[in-house]
Amino acid sequence: TLWCGKSLTPATASSLPPRIIRFQFNIFQSYILEFGQAPDGRPYMRVIANGAYVTETGIPATGATQANPCVVSAVNSYSNGDWVFANDFAGMTELNGRTFVVAGANAAAFALTDLFGNPVSSLGFGAYAGGGTVARIYTNFEPLYALEDLPYLKLVQSADVMTLCCVNQRTLTEYPAIDLRRLAANNWQFDVTTFAASIAAPANCTATTTVASTSPALPTQYAYCVTAVDAGTGEESVRSNIAYIADSADISLVAGTHRIRWNAVDGAGSYNVYQAPAGYNTAVPVGSVFAYVGSSFGNEFINTNILADQSKTPPLHNNPFARGAVAAATPVAGGSGYVQSTTTAAMVSTTGTGAVLSPVVVGGAVVAIIIENGGEDYVDTDTILITGAGTLANFTPVIGPQSGTYPSVPNYFQSRRAYASTINNPDTLFLSQTGAYTNM
Repeated sequence: TLWCGKSLTPATASSLPPRIIRFQFNIFQSYILEFGQAPDGRPYMRVIANGAYVTETGIPATGATQANPCVVSAVNSYSNGDWVFANDFAGMTELNGRTFVVAGANAAAFALTDLFGNPVSSLGFGAYAGGGTVARIYTNFEPLYALEDLPYLKLVQSADVMTLCCVNQRTLTEYPAIDLRRLAANNWQFDVTTFAASIAAPANCTATTTVASTSPALPTQYAYCVTAVDAGTGEESVRSNIAYIADSADISLVAGTHRIRWNAVDGAGSYNVYQAPAGYNTAVPVGSVFAYVGSSFGNEFINTNILADQSKTPPLHNNPFARGAVAAATPVAGGSGYVQSTTTAAMVSTTGTGAVLSPVVVGGAVVAIIIENGGEDYVDTDTILITGAGTLANFTPVIGPQSGTYPSVPNYFQSRRAYASTINNPDTLFLSQTGAYTNM
């Protein structure tokens, strides 16, 4: 048993006890976090420091009645049910150092009840003689966790961020991974963890050539893409859209230049440019491996037959905890008349977001769809829209599980954040990239 200290204020009344968690930034900054459930059923978190609950900035009282219940006059924005701490009252000193619950609140006054909802009678108290401060106890209602699930809450901390995972192994109730951030002693933020690169991919990538094919019937075709590199962390985004050059001379044989351009990305310090193997009298196949050809500090790059480094390719997106992700696309009909460079595929959904699909065209037919990003929150009735020069292509999406995907345990290992034990994959360990804790 860990001794955490004590507070003179009890937790919210409930049939189940709250969960007490230690948060320690260093030997001088440590807190106790109380996770519980308010009488109205809302999950909450309160913060304890130096033996007492942390409060918001107090408001001055201008009066306190000798009545049942006691009514405190103060310009306030408090709501019924708020917990407040009273201190520095002159005359009616019986209020000092006590915690009350607000009742009958309006903009100019509020009544006091005890922590069990009973009116506080001040008929026998001393008369109010001035002063007095009332401060609301800092209570955060952002937590998601029901009281019966709190024993299954697992956590790990790095500096001011505590990562929370919770899967009730008895009822199989599960919650998404959460990052709890301390912004101040009385300001804490709960964020559902977003598993993606911290920087966006460049948009509107285009590519042009300065030298067209001398034999238009036998052109050399090229494909490029670009990633953004975060100026602060060095983290690299997923790739941009693919930019095609459909009618170029072979710049390995003929002096020529390919110019690649893209939109600038906020926060990017540089960009990496990648090229697929050239297609000789054929389109560059979707699914080709893009290899690194160079970097740029601006949003333009010139390629004059740079030899690509096949050992370095663009990062891939992976969110192993996404619900309703597009897992695959099953072909129904390939259609005809499609051209690779102008054919697109997209999910049609009112709930899902984020899916990136790349159709593969062979002989004018769509023969496959590559899932580059499965997105999340799609359902089985969603469809795939294929557009381009052709007609009649039809694919059916395969949607991943809608439950059992959230991790139950977080940890750190060698500068990587680790998650483990989803309901669907209880023996699986998921590791982030080094130093990029939410990029899987």
